[in-house]
Amino acid sequence: MVIESITVMTDNNKEPKDAFVQSLLAALLKISDGGSGNDREKMIFKTLDVLKLVCFEDLEGRLHREQIERIDVFTPILSCDELEHKWDVVASYMAIFSVHRQLQPLITGSIRSWCGLLPSEEISPMNGDDSHKRGFYSIVSQLAEVDVLGPQTFEYLKLNLGPTLVASWTPLWLEWLDERRPVLNDLDLLDKSKVDFYIATCGDEFIKQHVREQKGDPWEHLAFNICLRMVRFPDWIPQSYYRLAIQRVAPAQSEFDSLGFALQVVMEVVDHPELNFFETPHLALLLLHALKRLQKTPSHVLHATLGSLTCVQSLSALINMTQYLLAKFLLNTGEIVRLINLKSQIDVKPDDGSWYKSKPSLFHIPQWFEKSIMPPIPPISKSSLIFKNSASEWEEGSCSMEAVTDLLLDSLSTVCLINERILEEYQQLEIDAMQPDEAVKELSSSILHKLKQNYVELYLIPIMTTLLLSCQLNMMENKLIGNAKAHTLSRLFYFHSVRICEELVRTHGAVGLFYLIEFATKVSSEDLVLQRVCIEILNHIFFHSARSLAKQFCEESPLVKRSLLDYITLWNDGTEAFENFFVQIFKQAQPSIETSRIELDDLIRLLPDGEEILAKSRSRAATGKVHSSQSDALCETESPMPSVTTSLQQSKFNPYSAAPFVPAKKSTRSLLMNAKSKAVTSEFRAINHDGGLPNELTSNQMLTPALLQNTPEVHHTDHLMANTFAEKFSFDLCSSNTHLDSTPKTPNLTTSTLFNSPWNDSPDLHSTPNICKFVNTGKNYILGGHNRVRNNSRAQSIHIDSFDIENYGS
Repeated sequence: MVIESITVMTDNNKEPKDAFVQSLLAALLKISDGGSGNDREKMIFKTLDVLKLVCFEDLEGRLHREQIERIDVFTPILSCDELEHKWDVVASYMAIFSVHRQLQPLITGSIRSWCGLLPSEEISPMNGDDSHKRGFYSIVSQLAEVDVLGPQTFEYLKLNLGPTLVASWTPLWLEWLDERRPVLNDLDLLDKSKVDFYIATCGDEFIKQHVREQKGDPWEHLAFNICLRMVRFPDWIPQSYYRLAIQRVAPAQSEFDSLGFALQVVMEVVDHPELNFFETPHLALLLLHALKRLQKTPSHVLHATLGSLTCVQSLSALINMTQYLLAKFLLNTGEIVRLINLKSQIDVKPDDGSWYKSKPSLFHIPQWFEKSIMPPIPPISKSSLIFKNSASEWEEGSCSMEAVTDLLLDSLSTVCLINERILEEYQQLEIDAMQPDEAVKELSSSILHKLKQNYVELYLIPIMTTLLLSCQLNMMENKLIGNAKAHTLSRLFYFHSVRICEELVRTHGAVGLFYLIEFATKVSSEDLVLQRVCIEILNHIFFHSARSLAKQFCEESPLVKRSLLDYITLWNDGTEAFENFFVQIFKQAQPSIETSRIELDDLIRLLPDGEEILAKSRSRAATGKVHSSQSDALCETESPMPSVTTSLQQSKFNPYSAAPFVPAKKSTRSLLMNAKSKAVTSEFRAINHDGGLPNELTSNQMLTPALLQNTPEVHHTDHLMANTFAEKFSFDLCSSNTHLDSTPKTPNLTTSTLFNSPWNDSPDLHSTPNICKFVNTGKNYILGGHNRVRNNSRAQSIHIDSFDIENYGS
């Protein structure tokens, strides 16, 4: 059967699934028999594209060992010299075969014959390289996020799975054939390749010995973390195992497995925008599974269910708010980890949870983002669904920060996929939310304009925040999840963000494109990193997307064309990023740009009250009120009155970080910031960005922490760009690569934090509430607030708690 006819069947009809399995087997046999040239390469990628979507139940009972154990697909692939990204393709096949036990004979039956074809010296991991520790399930789930697997996909993702294939996966399978089986108590939880191999090969034994019979298990901690790993990949874990694993780590999920419960979990996150997920890891897991449930549900069912809950927020608003909150939390986490790695805390007090606010932030979220997308929410207590029946391991800290971060990264990927799918369905059904209905047609044009602008910003603010996270994952050393995984996730987040922008333009036409350009104009003036992100998004939509209709809409709408011309004329820096617009859209030569050089003090004098700012800076340095004689002048200019801000913040109460009504043990963990840190001298250097958007894959200009150590002089053009050196960030799936640069900015003191709320007297990361009784605060009703407040206009429409009075007392 021709490979193009292969589709993944998900219904209960057994005959179509049997036909699918037979056609898949025929495709594998065709690869094994070899072929020539483009036909073989095409067959390899098309079969892989189908395999990435196969669920465990699709193969259950339909494949027998004797049918496939003599099929060798690896040798023909390794012998295909013209195949691009050969090692990533081979590793992808091995990962998919490994997670399906029905396909594992395809590995064990032939691995001894082709393992000698691997050039171990050429692709072995370097010292300190963590790329070989990636697991089967992580790679398969990442492959499933991409629509089509082909040479361009692997070129964009840059998985670099060669070291993993040579140093981890192949030796593990060879040891398996030699009867050296993995043992639970010997597992290194930080090595995901070994953890995933154990789950794939010893899942039956593990469930029987350590999940069903968990009482008195000496390896309870290890078993908990293995179950936590299993429940992240429901499509590739047998459902019988999955149900037991989810019951082990999240009893509330197994007890309330409904679409309504999933929406309530999402609403709980929106209700508490300052929530610290490291204090509530159980909620992080519930959120991931809630989003997985939403991903598999058609949009019309989601709308109907949300309507039955009488939610005052639309489905699009709920999803976009969740995406923004997740991206913001992960972005702040990365910034804090970076500062801790740099040891840049200055005179940190034991109770100071806001020490990092005064440090320069490389990735700045504009203040108005949160005000625009998050409605004002009155103080409300946290729902008991966060804590109810949670496993004891959550309270004992068995879930590491790395595990919680992985859950949140998975959640962000999932919510991006949901957003993209909903927009695709709107486009197919010709639903345009920006077209006014009869109820609002009589409104003035200015009000309609504002409504449309707010609607588009509802999507673009989460997209921009996700793109900032993408830049951070790519540019900064990541000791929390590893550099290899961070780089892959960076490209996936960029891919998802671009796809959402494409669908937004396709669904809403020229109007959507106009507001996208207006949004780019607005945020570009906030920060130069955001400006580079915006021009890259516009470049992709106009010149590198086969699905986008941006060029057509631009030609049809003079308003869109004019707004685009104004934007690129204002920000034109003479690079290729702007040249394409001038030449291809406006049919004119790109204007030349003159550069000039200016000292930092002279630049500050151009600002309002520049002389006063410089005088204050010198006065502080002279009296010793700063921690270094070379402290950053830019930070001083952006927060001239920190004492006023601090005093105002300390007088406020933070309802979101207040102790929840739940019994808790006193935490034995100490604060991370008890010790006084050394003073840090950081200076800024901003020079003219003359590199633009290089096509060369060897380009290595990026923004790095080393920027903080340069000398205080600047070059000045139409705008400032920071010159840095690190690995280049690839933005486009099919086109040229680029990099992002910017002058670092001082973080906004009002920006939400990771370790605590914006108010300094609130609990930090490691604080826990005092032991208390579980109190019913009166939230057991629809559209209610804290202590039965009469104001029912909060964002979440339903927030019902079930307090366990019989368990916790009155």
